[in-house]
Amino acid sequence: KAVEAGRAPGGMGPTGFQEGSKYIWSLVRGEGYYGEDGEEEVKVFATDGACRACKFPLTRGVWSGAQAGCDEQTLTCPACGTRYSLESGEPLDFLPG
Repeated sequence: KAVEAGRAPGGMGPTGFQEGSKYIWSLVRGEGYYGEDGEEEVKVFATDGACRACKFPLTRGVWSGAQAGCDEQTLTCPACGTRYSLESGEPLDFLPG
């Protein structure tokens, strides 16, 4: 899901003040786990709305987690293949291939 996170600072343009561009976040629902009270809890991660490598919208990103055989929860850009850790935000595979 994409949500608006704010705007970049605006500035004076040829026709007067112009608003800055919108910032978009991509919300990713992570794996569920059971808390101490026995209730299922789910982590929700907020990531940049676009891939930092190729600018493709991460609202189309591919999630992977322990259920898919991964060591950690990740988000992969379907356009360039860059894979990001959802825990730290660090790229794990930058522009593979």
